[in-house]
Amino acid sequence: MEGDAGDYQPPVITTQEGTIAPRQHDTTYGGVPPPTSSPKLVTQMSMTAVMHRGPLPPVEQMEGYERIHPGAAAMIIGMAERGHSAAIRREDDAARRVFIVDMTGRYLGFTFAAVGLIGGIFLVYNGYPGAGGTIATTSITGTVIGLITGGRSSKKVSKKADQDKGKAPS
Repeated sequence: MEGDAGDYQPPVITTQEGTIAPRQHDTTYGGVPPPTSSPKLVTQMSMTAVMHRGPLPPVEQMEGYERIHPGAAAMIIGMAERGHSAAIRREDDAARRVFIVDMTGRYLGFTFAAVGLIGGIFLVYNGYPGAGGTIATTSITGTVIGLITGGRSSKKVSKKADQDKGKAPS
C-alpha cells in the first residue's frame, strides 16, 4: 500500500555545503512520516461578556425573578429606592458634620484671636509692651495662617496625598 509508514524514506537534503542524509530512524514525528503539506488547524473561539452596573438588575433578570416569584420585581425596586434614599441621607449627614466642624473651628479661631488681642492690649496697658505685642501678634498671625491653610499642616497634606496614592505614610 502506497503511503504506508513502512515505505517512508526521509528526503535527502542538498545544500551548497553538500548532501545531508537524514538519520535512518527519524523520530521527529514519532516514526510516522511527516505530512506532505502542512495542514492548517483553524481554531476560532468567541467569548461574550456582559457587564451591568446599577441598583437594579437588567430587564431580562427582572422578568426571570418575576416568573419565579410573582412580586419579586416590585420588592427589588423597593429595595433600590430605599437604598438610594439611605445613600442621600448619609451624604447629607456627612456634609452637615463637615459644616459643623468647619464652623466650630472658625468660631474657636476667632475666639483665640480675640482673647490673644485683648490679653496683649491688657499687657501693653499695664506696662509690658514687649510681651503684650508678642502675644497679640502671635495669636492673630496663628489664626490668619490657620484660616488661609484651612487648618492643615504640610505634614498632614503630604500624608493624605500618600494615602491617596496607596503609599504608607512616613
